[in-house]
Amino acid sequence: MINSNSSTISWTTDEGSNSQVRYGTSSGSYINSTTLDPTMVTSHSQALSGLQPSTTYYYQVLSTDNGGNQSISAEYSFTTANLTIIQPYPALGKDTYFDTTQPTWNRGVETSMSAGDNAASGLGTIRSAIRFDLSGIPVSATIKSANLSLYQMGQGDPNPQTLNVHYLTRDWAEGTGQGSATGDGATWNTYNGVNNWTAAGGDFNGAASGSATAPNSTVTWVNWDLTTLTQSWVNTSVTNYGVIIKQNVEAPAGTDYKSYYSSDYTLNVSLRPKITIEWFGNDTTPPAVGEIRAENVTRTSTDIKWSTDEQANSQVEYGTTTSYGSSTSIAQAMVNQHTVALPGLTEDTVYHYRVKSTDLFGNTTVSGDHVFQTAKLVTIQPASVQGQDTWITNSGATLNYGGSTDLNIGNQSAASDNRRSLLKFDLSAIPVGSTINSATMSLYQHAQQDATIPQLGVYYATHSWTEGTGNGTATADGATWNSYNGISNWTSSGGDFNGTAQATATARSSNAWVDFSITGLAQSWVSGTFANEGMFVKKSGENPAVSDYKTFYSSDYLGDSSLRPKLVIEYVPAPGSMTLTINETYNRDASPGGGSVGFGNVSPGSNYDVGEGGLPPYAVKLQIKSNTMWGLKVVATGDLAQSNPLNTIDIANLKWKQDGEAPASYHSMDKTPAETVILSGQPPTDSYPFFFDYRLAVPSLAVSGSYSTTVVYTAYPS
Repeated sequence: MINSNSSTISWTTDEGSNSQVRYGTSSGSYINSTTLDPTMVTSHSQALSGLQPSTTYYYQVLSTDNGGNQSISAEYSFTTANLTIIQPYPALGKDTYFDTTQPTWNRGVETSMSAGDNAASGLGTIRSAIRFDLSGIPVSATIKSANLSLYQMGQGDPNPQTLNVHYLTRDWAEGTGQGSATGDGATWNTYNGVNNWTAAGGDFNGAASGSATAPNSTVTWVNWDLTTLTQSWVNTSVTNYGVIIKQNVEAPAGTDYKSYYSSDYTLNVSLRPKITIEWFGNDTTPPAVGEIRAENVTRTSTDIKWSTDEQANSQVEYGTTTSYGSSTSIAQAMVNQHTVALPGLTEDTVYHYRVKSTDLFGNTTVSGDHVFQTAKLVTIQPASVQGQDTWITNSGATLNYGGSTDLNIGNQSAASDNRRSLLKFDLSAIPVGSTINSATMSLYQHAQQDATIPQLGVYYATHSWTEGTGNGTATADGATWNSYNGISNWTSSGGDFNGTAQATATARSSNAWVDFSITGLAQSWVSGTFANEGMFVKKSGENPAVSDYKTFYSSDYLGDSSLRPKLVIEYVPAPGSMTLTINETYNRDASPGGGSVGFGNVSPGSNYDVGEGGLPPYAVKLQIKSNTMWGLKVVATGDLAQSNPLNTIDIANLKWKQDGEAPASYHSMDKTPAETVILSGQPPTDSYPFFFDYRLAVPSLAVSGSYSTTVVYTAYPS
């Protein structure tokens, strides 16, 4: 008997003798052996276990009689069965369920499927349909075993139920419904949302092809032996339309259903439906690859994950271009769900990658190109002008502290007051939809009323507020205990904020940083779950009868700027993110332009070049980083103008070309609302540089002088 991972070797001798087998995967080399069985017999049998599927093994049998005479056989060989585990992902999976109570509803994209009865939920009798693509197994294959497995995750009652599998006799559509009449997939009445089954509930063979007892459990696999049916499907004596799974005795008034995960389940992909097949023959079909994605992306690493419809090995090629240049070692484990770690990456870099999987027969699939961008670490630590922070107190309910160099948090018994601080950090530079890996808000405590270490909490503000210019004065231009702007009142005195602390930290008994982990809060702001109105920081249990307030530097602190409030964020840029950076600009005299290109004073009837034929080497150098398809366009905001004397030159006289092109390639600049597309449809890139030359053709009727306009380069999704 030969299976995918074991085999039994049998032989006879003409006299009683012991039994042993030695074996290996190379002819004449037997690196493994069974344990010697000393029993003296003439009919011998030894089990070989732990074998590899689809592998040829060479072996000899050894028997020794009571007299110590040993016989060693000639070399023989066998090949283990192939092992195919088909566990499709959503794009390849085909399963659904339907019921008697909503006979026109489709559930093709639901993450579960059921069989049995569910009167309690108003579903009546429920049946599931499922189909596996067996095209990777050749028609000539001999099926050794085939088991359908569903992971049971729910039930109507604790009683075990007999569930039968019947093969379907006509094709059907999975559909896109989630408990709705989509008209595109199988229902109790129809096989495709439009056309009726011959009999409501599905067209299937009346004799069950497999049966299993679904137990009293919500955390177990249930298995059906479909060996005979699978052989019929493979040799085409029965067309593979899949199967119906139904209760042996259906009772619509009962609630005895069992539920299973479907191929659309994503939280634990290893629990999706699968069919495990042992077979003999040759496979020439490469694995289907899908669900390719990068997960757990950090500044220096990521996990690349994907699914295959059959077991295969794993490898990833990756690099900053579509030439890749790096590859992981081949992970030889044969799996359906693949995870390959990529370490040693560079921060804030766009990487291209593709995955490769080879099955047991050497059939290889290489995916198309995919892209991810490593995480970026930013520190937001604004100075006085950019910073927005203040503190408020009930003992000075109309006083503003927006211009103070301090932030106070806690209580002061002498004034019977509560002291709270407000801060807001500008997150506009982080693309909407980015993933926040970590976010730590830090305040430097430089003074303390006492040595106690109370707990401080961060609460997100639910109303906008202004910082103000006061320093313990009623300036009427910033937040106070009573108002959010010095004029209009908070809904509740002391500020409008969500009552649940988003982060907590313990104050210090001496000078030190106090750190608050606000990863979830920052993610909510960046995702737009709620608006970034900043945060309140207050003592978790305020008590105006004690004096324990702590003092922190604000963004107005003029001493050591590194001690101002800061927010350190590691984030993965959202898909579709792109960055355009102006690296260098030059003037006509070859001096650095600092963001502008200067032609100097110009005269009528002359051409002036920057970057053409000598120094400077170019007028503008810029760089594109994008994790999506992109394009670049340019436009001027208006004509060239000077104010003294007042005069303009039409923008068409300002010309540009990419450095290295012939002068004949100069393009006239457009002005708003027109714009010129320089490139479009470009693949994702970590660094795509551009070099531009400029020419100003001054009309003969123009006035001498120095002219200016603004030129805008824009990277856009393309």
